[in-house]
Amino acid sequence: MGSLEGRDADLLDAVVRLVRLVETAAGRKVLAPLIIREIIYRLLIGGQGARLSHIFASGGDTRRISKAIGHLRKHFDEQLKMEEIARELGMSVSGFHHHFKSVTSMSPLQFQKHLRLQEARRLMLGEDLDAASAAFRVGYQDASHFSREYKRHFGAPPHGDIASLLSRSDNSSVRYLTRKLTWLGCIDHLEELSGARLGRGQHHGTALSTTHNDYRPLLAWRRLRKSR
Repeated sequence: MGSLEGRDADLLDAVVRLVRLVETAAGRKVLAPLIIREIIYRLLIGGQGARLSHIFASGGDTRRISKAIGHLRKHFDEQLKMEEIARELGMSVSGFHHHFKSVTSMSPLQFQKHLRLQEARRLMLGEDLDAASAAFRVGYQDASHFSREYKRHFGAPPHGDIASLLSRSDNSSVRYLTRKLTWLGCIDHLEELSGARLGRGQHHGTALSTTHNDYRPLLAWRRLRKSR
């Protein structure tokens, strides 16, 4: 097998070919399923192959964990009730915790914390909220506790982190915003092709996913708004 870089290039090539099918209605029904199978294959032989194999082999457990992830995304600002979630999924608390971590590499509590901190960061960038207000909006009751966890997660306290992000923003963010919105438009078509939901921010009106720590669209919007 080729190098890691070669595998990444092959995977990217397959994804690009799938995206281009959006503009090619003629071969879409025939080619899209084949390219999707190729993408799955290349993911399986890549660095995350073992985890993906485990997910596919888990079958029903993975579907139940997916349901739990959806619940946490929707209710991340509420108190985490492990017993209730596990009971609704028909799993023991220990079984739920084990399978959740095998799929996400995080415990349910860590996953909820990740969602809360990402959303708080988005609120401070996109809606000009201060740290205490953002903390309250995402479910924290103690601003000091929020600041400690934020610094542990992002490497800087809220005020310093946001200031740093803003200082690094430039006009390229505006161009990126246009490309990002175009990509989100393509996602709707790709979902129709594949019959599966692709990852996007789905909670509390989050228009752009922040799961990849990409805040350029928010920075661009903030700069445009302040320039008026």
